Amino acid sequence: MSKADKGNSIRVCCRVRPLNARELAEGAAALCVDVPKDKDGVIVHRQSGAENVRGLADVSTTFTFDKVFPLTVKQKTVYEYAALPTVLSVMEGFNGTVFAYGQTSSGKTHTMQGPDIHDPDLQGVIPRMVWTIFDAIYGAPPTHEYLVKVSMVELYMERVRCLLDPTGKENLKIKERPDKGIYIEDVTESYVQSEQEIFDALQQAQYNRTIGATAMNAQSSRSHMVFLVSIESKDTVKKVVKHGKLYLVDLAGSEKIAKTHATAGRLEEAKMINKSLSALGNVINALTEPNKTHVPYRDSKLTRLLSESLGGNAKTTLIITCSPANTNDAETLSTLRFGQRAKLIKNNAVANESLSVEALQAQVATLKGTLGGVRGRVKQLEALLNAKGIPVPAADDSFQCGDGDADDGGHSPRATGMSAASQGEIDDLQKENGELRNDMEAAQKAEQAAKEQLQQVAAEKEQSKYEKDELAAKVHSIQAELATQKAEVESLRLEKKNLKEEVVDAKAQARAEKAKGIAAIAKKVKGQSASTVVSIAARELLSDDETLDENSKMILAVVKDLAESQVKMARENEFARADSSKLAAGAGELEGLLREKDAAVTKLEVDIANERERVADLQEKLKDGDRPLKRKVSQLDKNLEQLTVMYHKLVSQNSGLKVECQVNEKKVIRKDQRITSLETSLREAKGKYEKLLTQCANLTAAMDLMGKKENRTTLGAGKARLMRPLQGGQQAPRRVTASKAGDDEQDEAKDAE
Repeated sequence: MSKADKGNSIRVCCRVRPLNARELAEGAAALCVDVPKDKDGVIVHRQSGAENVRGLADVSTTFTFDKVFPLTVKQKTVYEYAALPTVLSVMEGFNGTVFAYGQTSSGKTHTMQGPDIHDPDLQGVIPRMVWTIFDAIYGAPPTHEYLVKVSMVELYMERVRCLLDPTGKENLKIKERPDKGIYIEDVTESYVQSEQEIFDALQQAQYNRTIGATAMNAQSSRSHMVFLVSIESKDTVKKVVKHGKLYLVDLAGSEKIAKTHATAGRLEEAKMINKSLSALGNVINALTEPNKTHVPYRDSKLTRLLSESLGGNAKTTLIITCSPANTNDAETLSTLRFGQRAKLIKNNAVANESLSVEALQAQVATLKGTLGGVRGRVKQLEALLNAKGIPVPAADDSFQCGDGDADDGGHSPRATGMSAASQGEIDDLQKENGELRNDMEAAQKAEQAAKEQLQQVAAEKEQSKYEKDELAAKVHSIQAELATQKAEVESLRLEKKNLKEEVVDAKAQARAEKAKGIAAIAKKVKGQSASTVVSIAARELLSDDETLDENSKMILAVVKDLAESQVKMARENEFARADSSKLAAGAGELEGLLREKDAAVTKLEVDIANERERVADLQEKLKDGDRPLKRKVSQLDKNLEQLTVMYHKLVSQNSGLKVECQVNEKKVIRKDQRITSLETSLREAKGKYEKLLTQCANLTAAMDLMGKKENRTTLGAGKARLMRPLQGGQQAPRRVTASKAGDDEQDEAKDAE
């Protein structure tokens, strides 16, 4: 009897406090965060200047959460959105957790407890939770009964310390049991009957909690405080019991030594605080990484205690608190990233419901009555089977028939009443029928094999056709390439012819130019001496010879290149002709293979036709059997089927009833054991209850002699509370108010005087 709320993510709310007096005195007038209106987002701005080299956002970063509260938000608004749904779900039997995370002096304790737990405006989450729980109890039907139990511990220097009895419980152990889950061994648990008793416990816890002054906070929490409320509700009509646990956690803040100026003992405390918060961050990182198989819950006492709240059976709300001062931009950014990562965690919350002892006893009585009826029904069916001469299976649910009869579906001569002669005829017909069916199956297998072979041949034929087409395409490509090469050869030949003509023209032009040169020389040497004439002529001739030699060399080089290209093209033409011949030969071979495959296909088609004729003959022969015998066999088969169906139906009913009887007997045994265990526990509880009543009477007499101051320091250890259930719908007692708290303080002052 449990209701599940699977896959619910951790709800993350962000609260940014206003600038405090210390930050204003330090000149932190600029804000590093913006909270846009009507949007659940926070914009973080990095600090300007060269000192901003700490891996912050480039310019600004926006974070989105389930809810972002403005700087001027009221305590009531924070509680109604962040914590109220979780508290109400605990009243329905779910486990719930609300915890605050942030740097030191960012407003965690202000959010969780408030400056004054009696002031209606300044109360934090924990005092308001008290009113919600008792309002739900007072508004419940009178048929509901409630047990409310509280305990408070602090985790200081990795030691679990009870805040209701700190004198003798300094280092408690965190353990786990299948029936209780995670719990703290030997912690003081106090049953409460009213809001006032819880407020007394809260005052005791605040008085005993470890606090200290640092440069950033004069009342800095030096430990993590965990306030656990266990609520058990019982519906006396439906006989349903619900168990819910609510963890309210006020974490110590992360610290930077350079800002807090912690030394000596404060420095050691800061180290342990940062270490446990680092372990908490590692757990959240492991839960949000898809490939992570191990979650390090046991790295610290804090993560061990909150293991059900992070990724387990709980509805969890995280309130991250931030400072808006630009001097704390790095810490604020780190806190927002922590909240963004925690928002990815998926919890699997399940309502913790069970039946009461009375409901279990009634269920056992009902099962016993049902079992008696089933046993009577089984006896009636066994008598009916015996009357019809049908053997009853043994107790081990066997379907074997007794007296040596075969159980082959109930086919026995005694069951059907058939004569031996008729049975022999049926056997012969069945044998012949079986042979015909075997022949038909063989023919069908042969036909199937032939079809498969035909399909294979068709596939091979298709493959051969594809290869032939591919070869034809290749031949066509080679022929096209050959034509292209022939065209290139023809072009080269034409180019060679043109070059030869150009050479002849060049020689003629050279001779003409030479003649012009001689004429020019003659013109120059006219009237010159013989030696001068010879010198000029020699120079001109040498120049002309060099020019002719260069032109001749260029022409010879071009002619040589053309000749080499022509030889290369001739070789390529020979290779192409050889490839074409090979392809033509391959195409001929493929055509031969295709002709062979076509012949094989034709032969297989003939074989298939013959096999079909044979199958048709066998089927015709099967139809032309002895019709009278078939009618007789059909009638006998009908009678046999009717008797077989009746037999199997009775046997199936009998076996099902026996199985149901065995299951019910086991259930009854388990219920009896459970009842015995509960009765033993009840006797033990009654003994303890009587013992506690005696102790309570003695303690009550002693408590009347104690003063209120002494009572404040010995609440958890000296004031035992009776486990007396609260009835739903009862009238609410007078509530604690700020004025009453002031009156109490005045009374204490008078007593002190």
